[in-house]
Amino acid sequence: MKPFLTPLALAASALLLFSCDRERSNPIDPQSSVLAERPSTPTGLVAQDDVGRILVAWQSVEEGDLAGYGVYRSNKSNGIYEFVSGDGDSTLLISTGKTTFVDSLDTPGTTLFYRIAAVDTVGLISERSNFVGATVLEDLVPPETPLNLSVVADEDGNDRIIIRWTVPRVDSDGGELSGLSGFVIFRAEGSQGGFVAIDTLAGHAQELVDEGLKSLTAYAYRVMAFDDAGNKSSLTAQQQTQTRGLQVPPNVNASGQIGQIVLSWGGIDNLDLLGYHVFRSTRADDGFEQLPSVEGSDFTTGQTAYIDSNLTGGQVFFYKIQAVGKNSLLSEMSGSAGAEALADELAPAAPSDVSAVPSESNFSQVQVSWNASVRDATGGGLTGLTGYIVYRSEETSASFIRIGQVDDNTLEFLDGSAVESTTYFYAVTAIDAAANEGPRTIPIQIRTKGPDKVAPQAPQNISAIPDPVDFNQAVVRWSPSVLDADGGELTGIVGYVVFRSKGGTSSFVPVDSLDVSARDFVDVDLAFLTTYFYTVSAYDEAGNEGPRGASVQVRTEGPDRVSPQAPNNVSAVADELDSGRITIRWSPVIQDSDGGELTGLAGYVIFRAEGGGSSFVPIDSVGADIREYVDSGLISLTIYAYRMLAYDEFGNESAVSNTAQTQTLGLSLPLNLTATAGIERVELVWGAVEDRDLLGYNVFRSLRSDLGYELLPSVEGGDFTTGRTAYIDSNLVEGQQFFYKVQAVAANGQFSELSGFVDATTLGDQAAPESPRNVAAVPDPVNFSRVVVTWSPALQDVGGRELTTLEGYAIFRSKDTNTAFVQVAVVAGDIGEFVDSGLDVATTYFYTVSAIDDSGNESVRASAVQVRTDGPDQVAPESPSNLSAVPDETNFSKAVVRWSPSVRDADGGDLTGLASYVIFRSKGTASSFVPVDTLGAAAREYVDTSLEELTTYFYTVSAIDDSGNESVRTSAVEVRTDGPDQVAPESPSNVSAVADEVDFNRVVVRWSPSVRDADGGDLTGLASYVVFRSKGTASSFVPVDTLGAAARAYVDTSLEELTTYFYTVSAIDDSGNESARASAVQVRTDGPDQVGPESPSNLSAVPDETNFSKAVVRWSPSVRDADGGDLTGLAGYVVFRSKGTAS
Repeated sequence: MKPFLTPLALAASALLLFSCDRERSNPIDPQSSVLAERPSTPTGLVAQDDVGRILVAWQSVEEGDLAGYGVYRSNKSNGIYEFVSGDGDSTLLISTGKTTFVDSLDTPGTTLFYRIAAVDTVGLISERSNFVGATVLEDLVPPETPLNLSVVADEDGNDRIIIRWTVPRVDSDGGELSGLSGFVIFRAEGSQGGFVAIDTLAGHAQELVDEGLKSLTAYAYRVMAFDDAGNKSSLTAQQQTQTRGLQVPPNVNASGQIGQIVLSWGGIDNLDLLGYHVFRSTRADDGFEQLPSVEGSDFTTGQTAYIDSNLTGGQVFFYKIQAVGKNSLLSEMSGSAGAEALADELAPAAPSDVSAVPSESNFSQVQVSWNASVRDATGGGLTGLTGYIVYRSEETSASFIRIGQVDDNTLEFLDGSAVESTTYFYAVTAIDAAANEGPRTIPIQIRTKGPDKVAPQAPQNISAIPDPVDFNQAVVRWSPSVLDADGGELTGIVGYVVFRSKGGTSSFVPVDSLDVSARDFVDVDLAFLTTYFYTVSAYDEAGNEGPRGASVQVRTEGPDRVSPQAPNNVSAVADELDSGRITIRWSPVIQDSDGGELTGLAGYVIFRAEGGGSSFVPIDSVGADIREYVDSGLISLTIYAYRMLAYDEFGNESAVSNTAQTQTLGLSLPLNLTATAGIERVELVWGAVEDRDLLGYNVFRSLRSDLGYELLPSVEGGDFTTGRTAYIDSNLVEGQQFFYKVQAVAANGQFSELSGFVDATTLGDQAAPESPRNVAAVPDPVNFSRVVVTWSPALQDVGGRELTTLEGYAIFRSKDTNTAFVQVAVVAGDIGEFVDSGLDVATTYFYTVSAIDDSGNESVRASAVQVRTDGPDQVAPESPSNLSAVPDETNFSKAVVRWSPSVRDADGGDLTGLASYVIFRSKGTASSFVPVDTLGAAAREYVDTSLEELTTYFYTVSAIDDSGNESVRTSAVEVRTDGPDQVAPESPSNVSAVADEVDFNRVVVRWSPSVRDADGGDLTGLASYVVFRSKGTASSFVPVDTLGAAARAYVDTSLEELTTYFYTVSAIDDSGNESARASAVQVRTDGPDQVGPESPSNLSAVPDETNFSKAVVRWSPSVRDADGGDLTGLAGYVVFRSKGTAS
């Protein structure tokens, strides 16, 4: 399809028919205002032939209230033109709002004519334009071949292939795709030809799923596109793939065996393979049924072999195999294979590992067991095993009789008919389903059990040990019997008997019987310091008692009469954290005083003597496991001495230990306490206590010297009165005598003794405070009837002396002058501010302040300060500054107004209560401003929308405060809105045309790009270049092509040889503005050379003087063509000769 040219290009290239006839309609009075207000008639109308449509374009009508265009069509240039609907409002006779219109038609070969009318927003319609005509072309070009054909076997099914392609983008000639209707899909089975159409799909289709195909079969596909006119594209190159599927299992083999048929087949190499189905039938051609899985799966087996067992000999069966894959993939069934199950004529082999074990408890029972038979008697595979027969022979192996039979799942037999203490032989045979009994096993000999008549041997390693604590006890121990007395295996031992004899070994008597698990015996109620002998025997459950073990001797213990040795390494250490504690430590007693083993240590007694003297007194007793003792409640800074003794459970006391002596820690008394009287206070000073744990001091006060002392509170927020060695007791009654004591305070709650007392009598206050400083008065900016008065406190009394007992401040006020002060308030001494309310607004007041102490002494008043109360705000803000307005470059109906904020009031004072900004606008002049919006105080810009394009506006801004005071408006600023680009680019420059010296039908046209707009402004929206050509003269230019903005050359082909052409170029921007054409350039195409060379010059002929049959001819070469032009293509010279004459 041809490219849609711009309106000007179409005007130059299309064969247009114009008519000067007016549309026959009722005339309008030339003086009518309606005629003057109608839109202008569109101009530059062009129409272009196209396949199935006609393209119409025209130049835009520059009207501010233009609504669109009406398109009118007729089949005759002077016929009746009818309105053509489009994307516009047909009720207003508007076909479109654009300057182009595509009229789609299904009438190839029809020539139609068009006229355009402009319509404005009030419904006025311009006169119709001159007509243009064009012809609907027939579509003779098929679509291009479908692209990117692919065929893929479906992974979820073995009978499907998915064919995909990309729809054509253009017609086969590279033009625009027209009327694509559908696709035809062709298929061929196998790798060779034979394509047949299998389906036709609509033009939007891009995929076909071909189903019902054979598995594991190759298929090839091709696709053809066709359009509405029936034009068919070329077939795509064929694409081939193979359907998915599983191969048929090969090499199926069936082998008959006894009672079973063994199947095997070749494996399938496929990643989707899961296993195989096995089918069985009694016929080779029909009746196959699937055999159940032997592995718990959905298919018969995952192996390539299968044993069909439990068959009857002589039966014939046929089998087929089918492969099973993922997603329900199944192969075809294999061919059948048959076999006959054989009858069983061989007995099983004998069982193995036969054993017989007589019961230990029931002497008439023997447990016989064996391992199963695994092969037939000949060593072949075991077939049809059904059970086992057990045989027994008494005393010899020659008289076996059958005593029992069990099934093939049982591998043991309990013989309950044996006789105790009797020898038996046992053997076992296997039997199959055909009643074939195998050989007996090798006989196994056993002897049944009987009653026990042999006693256990004597216990070993008997010992007896006296109890070191309980003198009436001894512990007897032994090792157990491990054999019977005859050296045989120990049977049925149930206990032990302990025997005792006092003084000798001749009078043993049993003292206790214990069970078989016992290994010791505790004999109680024995006499102190007495010798005893012990022995032990074992007996079994049959009542057989064994010999006694070798006797052992033991002597019982008696009471302790030896005291422990004295404690040693006694030490005493004063507690560093508590001045009333000492810690005593010692080493433990480890033996008795006679050097023997320590027995029965019971505890220790601690003795103390105060002052390091010899008057020790017991202070406590502690247990034997104690190694230290904390003595508390002691007097600080006092010497204490300590001794100890140990005692045992029998009351035996050791000698007294060594003496350990130490002094308790503590704090020294604060010394050199003095008291100095002051005005209503007493100043205390004392000497510091040197102690690393010292925290501070407690100060106590009383009205008497001997009692009634009370702790004064801390002035530093601590747990004690002060951390310094001085203290001022203030706010006291003058003339009163006070007594004081001081106590040192250390870490961990340590306190010194109270110091001696001191006293002082307080003095009276006769000095007033100094005047308050830095008095100031500030009006309340919100409540105009209030003033806030502040001051800095008085820091000393008059004369620079220390300030004593500041009581408060008196505030004085005078209205309008500073001479008539009255007291308005008194506040406490810790207050530094007073709010005076109920004042007159906008009125001047004077304030002063004096300080008063507890004694009523009042200071001189401070210097008076002046203040004026505020009132309602009556001053407007200053005007905003730096006002600017900028049109929006993309949205022509917008302008952005910006300003800097007001920062002060109009009188130069502080800005108060700025509330908003008002934006004013005036159209065309700066004299008709109207407010367009009000913005908050934080606003710095305003975007004005819905403006008219290419229109001048003026803006100004004012500021308003909370009281409604509005500032003077700013100076107005001017702005003009932008609009559509109406300036064409400048003409391209340096246009040249050069004929192709090889291809005589071609000319290369070149130019330099447009770099600015025609008015010298910046180049905007350059879109393309139009190349024009005129044959023979420079007066009949037609456009030959339109190129993009990046183009710098154009190759014109299909020209006539040896023909003069003229070329020019214009530039077009995005808005359709076309530049003036560049100056035309002339070029002549080359052609075959028709001008011969000029004749050679300086021809001469000279005879050869030696060879009389030779002559030498010489000449100068041709240097130009015969017409005087450049010499072209000189190829050679021809030498002519004439004998006798020159004719």
